[in-house]
Amino acid sequence: MAVLPSGAFGIRSRTARGPVAVFGTSADAIHEVCSLVWDHYETGVSCALDVGCRDLTPGVGGLMTEKTAELLAADSETRCLCLVAHEPVPEIRAHLHEVLTRTGKPSVVRYLGTSEQTSEMRDGVLYAAGLDEAAQAAALLAAGKPLEFRKQCAKCEVCFKAVKLREGKALPKRLAAFFSAGDLALETAAFLRAGGMHVTMPVVPASPGLLHAMPGHLVVDMGVGTDWPPDPAADVERKSAMLRTAAADASVGALMFDVILGDGVHADPAPVLLEAVRQGLAGRQSGDIVVMASITGTKDDPQDFARSKALLKAGGVVVVPTAAKGARIVSELF
Repeated sequence: MAVLPSGAFGIRSRTARGPVAVFGTSADAIHEVCSLVWDHYETGVSCALDVGCRDLTPGVGGLMTEKTAELLAADSETRCLCLVAHEPVPEIRAHLHEVLTRTGKPSVVRYLGTSEQTSEMRDGVLYAAGLDEAAQAAALLAAGKPLEFRKQCAKCEVCFKAVKLREGKALPKRLAAFFSAGDLALETAAFLRAGGMHVTMPVVPASPGLLHAMPGHLVVDMGVGTDWPPDPAADVERKSAMLRTAAADASVGALMFDVILGDGVHADPAPVLLEAVRQGLAGRQSGDIVVMASITGTKDDPQDFARSKALLKAGGVVVVPTAAKGARIVSELF
């Protein structure tokens, strides 16, 4: 994906222009951070750029990431840099730290799947403990405001939500989660594991049979084994089949999924996915269940963020602000 002053292409949400630049090797994570920066914190995006998934491998060494950071350092519109990527080897990580400090601008980094549960500021670079925290930090730094994440309050909100969702229910202690955005699947699994849950992420294409072949907590990246570029209609169809099966399975006590809005994706995924959940629940024989969804998108997206959210909530789905928040709630549930 790319969002540049000259135009935009790829899977992305619509944002206003502003002082935050988001770049890295993880397109899904870039999409998520841009959406949060604009829709949650009303801060615009100067640039969003996927530099390629192999850029931080030892053979490449982060050449495109370094060049992008240098260009953004010279861009007067950009006041904060936000790097999101899969964690590189220590040598490349140390090199990128130096690159970011040389820009002279506040920078935020989120390396996906890492186990850090608290943020760390080093030499003017904040290493965030999640994509949601990275987005909030980037918006605050771009505005010249202090970093206040309200961690204790956020923790209390998560615990309270989990208690309310458990109230009066006998939940089977198994999670099934399905993500079109592979980076959100990785983040979710990392937070669940940090909460003490044993999670399996299949490395084979998703099919309804996975639910029985792999007992225990399951976090599924729907993109594994599929063609590139992805077919939005086929993705939603495959995920619908998984949701129907999981919702009907009496061993599943928590069901999670993401809803991706914006350009380059399904024209209206929320009602299709909700209908799949309803069909599955209609065939459920026993056991209570909590159904949760996160929405990646903005109020400016063509699918209508507010309508999608309202539709899911009216259908009994708990809409969480981010996949990471959903993972924290599930950890408290179980």
